[in-house]
Amino acid sequence: GPVAGESTGSSAAGVVGSMAAESIAVYSRVRNSSEEVTITPPGSLTVRNLGFTMNGVFGDDAAQKDVYDASASELVDRVLAGCNSTMLAYGQTGSGKTYTMLGGEKAKANLDKELGEEHGIIPRACKQLFAGIKPGQSIKVSYIEVYNDSINDMLCADYGKERGQNLPLREVNLVTGGKACVPDGLTLAPAKDAKEVMTHIAKGDVNRVVAAMQMNPRSSRGHGIVALHIIGEDNQPYGRLTLCDLAGMESSKKSAAVDTGPSALAVRKEEAKRINVSLLALSSVVSVLASKGASRVPYRDAKLTRILQDSLGGNCKCAIVVTVRCERENLDEAINTLRFAQRAAAITVQVMSNADARTNARPKAARLAEELEAARTAMSDFETALAAVEGDKAQLHAEVQALMDEMRLLQRDNERKDQALKSSPGPPMLDSRGSGSGKSSKKLDDPLGRTPMEAVADFEPEDPKEIPFVGGDTVYVFVKKPSPEGWWYAECRGKVGLVPKSFLVETEAPASELEWLRQRVLELEDENRYLKQRDVMQRVYDLAKQNDGAGLEDAGPKLLLASGFNMQALASFEPIMESEGVSRPTSEVVLDSKKKSKLGNAINWGRQGSKKNNSGRGEA
Repeated sequence: GPVAGESTGSSAAGVVGSMAAESIAVYSRVRNSSEEVTITPPGSLTVRNLGFTMNGVFGDDAAQKDVYDASASELVDRVLAGCNSTMLAYGQTGSGKTYTMLGGEKAKANLDKELGEEHGIIPRACKQLFAGIKPGQSIKVSYIEVYNDSINDMLCADYGKERGQNLPLREVNLVTGGKACVPDGLTLAPAKDAKEVMTHIAKGDVNRVVAAMQMNPRSSRGHGIVALHIIGEDNQPYGRLTLCDLAGMESSKKSAAVDTGPSALAVRKEEAKRINVSLLALSSVVSVLASKGASRVPYRDAKLTRILQDSLGGNCKCAIVVTVRCERENLDEAINTLRFAQRAAAITVQVMSNADARTNARPKAARLAEELEAARTAMSDFETALAAVEGDKAQLHAEVQALMDEMRLLQRDNERKDQALKSSPGPPMLDSRGSGSGKSSKKLDDPLGRTPMEAVADFEPEDPKEIPFVGGDTVYVFVKKPSPEGWWYAECRGKVGLVPKSFLVETEAPASELEWLRQRVLELEDENRYLKQRDVMQRVYDLAKQNDGAGLEDAGPKLLLASGFNMQALASFEPIMESEGVSRPTSEVVLDSKKKSKLGNAINWGRQGSKKNNSGRGEA
């Protein structure tokens, strides 16, 4: 801030676009100077060998006009340029705060008259404001008192009749960005000139609580805050000047009530307590703002600090005039007041015009809307990806379940085939001539024209016209009945239907050929079942490996079993080959071409599973 006596040189054009950080300007006004207080113009002050540096220091002989020109004139220029400004008077009771802000008792009684030597900052600021406003702009004034930590509207028409007192505070978002606390239902009185403003202030001054104290015969018992609002042509806030006459810090020993009645004494003590608490809250806020590292500013500790929230830490140019009494018994309070001023001088804020702040706030809102939309899009994408993962997981579980079901079916088929082989009576015993002992395996005189043949493998039908049988069963074939190619009509176990020719051999074959054929079919069936089981386990193992262990607990014990399965043991399995470990029939056994062809079909079926069956159905 400027030092007392320096020309500010500020103009509207130079202020509107300013974004540089500015410190709170502090000034000191000394009353009843003593030998222990030394003033060194323009801004140094020494109390008990403690030095303090201010933007300006004023002694007892300083005129009201000089104080205003040095401390407040620049603030009014900033308001006329479209900014917000605040001036606070802070100090001990009886140190001259009200005199600095409004003037002496005679001047206060003539606030609506022309300016005199005694008029203080508020009437002079009103004159300067109305002299500098632009055509089309208007001014409204508000006046509140913070009394016993409650907000009272001094300009309320029916003040004192349960109206205008203890107004609730409402936190609002400013169009210029940031937040502010506004008394709900506060009166904003229009004023067409400085005289009308001072008339409103004189009317509100009557409603303020004033009492006689030992240190001040007319002590303000609450904090008075006058605000002058400039409204632009677009009906938007253009600038605001806030002028605060704070109540003084009090000591019950030094500044007792003059009226010693019990009720008056209790009221004065309560007022002093509330005043000191609110000023302590203000000091805490100033200390936190000056520290530049705190995450929380205690604005909510008192109504006074909530009202001044945007003045101290918002988009506002602020100045403080501290008034001190330099009598020997008041030097401790003077030092505390000057320390408060030095802490306040460390607070820096960025001040810009309200128009620029509104312009900057709109892109910020749009940027926040874009960030919100981007966050929503990212959330939607995440939900989509999560749904896809859940779908893949469900599909994986379904596939694993299908594979395990297939494995169970194979195991059940194995058990059923083993039981069927154990219960099968086997082929008839043939002698060296190929005939049975006393009985022929073929009924030549069968009245139905059936020929008995032996099944060499299991057959499971896929069509209602087909009938099932297992290896070793005797199937009675209607060889003369017309049937589809590759199929016969036959009877087995009381059922009549189609059977595949490739699954049957004539029972007239030599015993050695049938025994070898049955053994070979069993080996091929074992090989086929094992290969199928290995394929299923390989697929389950691949799924478990693809899952990489994640979610195996949810997949159940089947996947856990597959993940620990020894696939190397399966990989070492080698299918049975005809040339390895298979004993062919003796050379003296000779099969005719027809029987050899059927035997080859049976071996092929053992290697290819139901493919032969399916091809047979296709040919049919």
